[in-house]
Amino acid sequence: MNTWKYSISPLFGEIALNLGLCQPSQIVDALCLQEEQRGDGRSPERIGQILIQRGHLTTEEVRVVMENVEKRTRTLELPGYDSLEFVSSDSTTQLFRGVELGTGRTVAIKILRFGLAEAEEQHLLFLEDSRRLSLLNHRNVVRLRHSGDLEGIPFLVLDYVLGPDLRLHLEEHGPMAESEALDCVVQVASGIQHAHEHGIVHGALRPEAILLPRQGGAKVTDFGISDARDICETGVCKGLTTPHYTAPELFRTGTRAGCHSDIYSLGAVYFLMLTGRPPFKGTGREVVRQHLKKPVPDPRVLVPGTSRASALLCARMMEKVPERRPESAREVIAAARRIKDDQAGGKHPGHGTGGGEPIGRLLSRRHGGR
Repeated sequence: MNTWKYSISPLFGEIALNLGLCQPSQIVDALCLQEEQRGDGRSPERIGQILIQRGHLTTEEVRVVMENVEKRTRTLELPGYDSLEFVSSDSTTQLFRGVELGTGRTVAIKILRFGLAEAEEQHLLFLEDSRRLSLLNHRNVVRLRHSGDLEGIPFLVLDYVLGPDLRLHLEEHGPMAESEALDCVVQVASGIQHAHEHGIVHGALRPEAILLPRQGGAKVTDFGISDARDICETGVCKGLTTPHYTAPELFRTGTRAGCHSDIYSLGAVYFLMLTGRPPFKGTGREVVRQHLKKPVPDPRVLVPGTSRASALLCARMMEKVPERRPESAREVIAAARRIKDDQAGGKHPGHGTGGGEPIGRLLSRRHGGR
């Protein structure tokens, strides 16, 4: 599968903005359209083509932007590493694959986006994140091997995970079976819980931040390396990302991501695993309004075979009020395992099975069960 046209979209948007060719809302809406197209099972259009169709860029302007993209992604020279190759970009970083000299080990190298590296606050936040990430050691978290600074641009060296991210997996295989989705939720929540115990909030959990190694399992990456600290009310994020998996409280000025924000994002990702599409669709502002005001859709409408318990767990994780969500990722793990155990035992999850803890407690907090 050719992923190039997807992975460069945020970088394309950054460069178009720096050249004064587009407005942030135009880029975010184009990214939202790509998200909708993926959710509908279609191959997303190139971001440049979308912007041409909407009258925001000319063909010549797209060519100029792409020339700059090529220059930015062509090479990276880093002492101690060889054969560096551009892999992808996201809202705040660029990812390269390289070989560690001396060991021959393949590693992933993530650098702070050039424009953000020049901002002292972002630079310091990136360095602080790297210091805290060095504390994490868990099978469901991508391990940080080294961090440093290259001529004023901070970088991270991480274990290289051979396998797709969740986004690419769903694009190739479609929605997960409920049992598989529950397994993935347990593993992601385990990594998130480990981080929370070390005082680290992810802040931007999304399909691209969940890697699926070929040998099995799931690993979470991009802890703290996000722009979720400063998302404005309009839904136009400074780092040019889509709001599909963002907790509603983060759209309010001055609100920082917390543990409950990660649980909401995991609930939105769980909805995606079950249905193949994000919970809400529309432009950036429309998606933000739905996160703030609209009830979570029932995944059973899209996938009728989904259990009632899974639908309610998803809705519980995506409660608008943070305090009404599961108290911790550990509680999500217990609930997901209970649903799977009930299914394996031939019981109908969500209709009272013995004591019902912890899934019973989770579902009882959801008023007006469906």
